[in-house]
Amino acid sequence: MELLDALQPFVNLGTGPIEIVTGIFTRISALVFFLPAMGERTVNPRIRLGAAMAIAVMLTPVVMAHNPVAPATLSGLVVTMGAEALSGALIGFSIRVVMFVLQMAGSIAAQHTSLAQLFGGTIDDQPEPPIGMVLAWQGSRSLFHGHSF
Repeated sequence: MELLDALQPFVNLGTGPIEIVTGIFTRISALVFFLPAMGERTVNPRIRLGAAMAIAVMLTPVVMAHNPVAPATLSGLVVTMGAEALSGALIGFSIRVVMFVLQMAGSIAAQHTSLAQLFGGTIDDQPEPPIGMVLAWQGSRSLFHGHSF
């Protein structure tokens, strides 16, 4: 009986916080699926899932402070989850496209300067020229640390 008494505050909150956490996790998991380093085939899906869960847990208090209202109906919840998954996928895909463009530009520059395939590997299993690796590194640094190009 003590366990049920301890869980009573959570029952009084209702399903709103659970729906908000689910929305956060939906967006973050779609984002992590498309990220350049985490979305690769070489990364274990359990690691991706753990990273998405950890990020969702860290972001939950921030979102709950700003938007504590959850959808009231099941159809509203389904629409919200679809919108969260789509927005996370679009953000992750756009980051992946930016990184692909930087790697492509580096490959073209390396071929024109005869520095192609000097060192090899990058974040995935394909060899990459050093100019492309530097551009991709600087691009990821700018994307994730808030600097502009």
